[in-house]
Amino acid sequence: MPFPASDRVVYERNPLEQVICQLRYPSILKIASQQPAEFQDLVREKYPFYEHTPSGFDLPEQFRDVVSRLGVDLGGEGKHEFRSENEGQAIALTKDFLAFTDSAYKRWEQFIGEVNATKSAFEAVYRPAFYSRVGLRFRDFIDREELGLSEVPWANLLREVLLGFLHDEGVRSRITETRTQLAIRLDEPRGSLMAIRHGLETRSDTALDGYVIDIDCFISGKVNTNDVTPTLESFHRVSGDFFRWVIQPTLTGALRPRPLD
Repeated sequence: MPFPASDRVVYERNPLEQVICQLRYPSILKIASQQPAEFQDLVREKYPFYEHTPSGFDLPEQFRDVVSRLGVDLGGEGKHEFRSENEGQAIALTKDFLAFTDSAYKRWEQFIGEVNATKSAFEAVYRPAFYSRVGLRFRDFIDREELGLSEVPWANLLREVLLGFLHDEGVRSRITETRTQLAIRLDEPRGSLMAIRHGLETRSDTALDGYVIDIDCFISGKVNTNDVTPTLESFHRVSGDFFRWVIQPTLTGALRPRPLD
């Protein structure tokens, strides 16, 4: 793997905003031609709220970027959404992709358990031949004020390789926005990539200033159903190694890491 291996930790002040698993497959017309009542029966206990969004309507924010990255055309069928009671987790289902979003992420074991349960329900009803894309995305938002680090420059919180001009003392006080994107080949599974998008961001709804680290690991091509979980496990490891590698000790301490139970 391209980043040094490191031990997993749990951050008491977790900067993760969202974790998304994306599974794309060759179009399944059964999803487009009838209501997903059988699938709902299998997930309704944990995801009781249902909403259908026809094509042409704005997607909820947590799915807009997923759909954009997948390059999916929803056609005339739209999207079926199943949400948990606290609305922290959601399942999106279309004829082309299945996505599971967790906006209240706590532990990987919980997340992958829900992904596998959702995948099992989907496969029981729709029997996909294989998956054509498997992706796992972690989006962190680091708010210095919330962490008590408002006076600490980003150069003391994040590695120089990430910051570019923000690392230069003479320029950084004048910078209002940065956006950087790169893609890195991963060792496993073969053919997979890690897309990293990062930079300063001001939230229009809250006026919060912070630094976004958006890690999106994916593989395109034929992926057998039995290979999905090992692929996601590999993506989880490399994403965690990257995040722990790219943050400086001051930020690490402010996030209050503790060993796994």
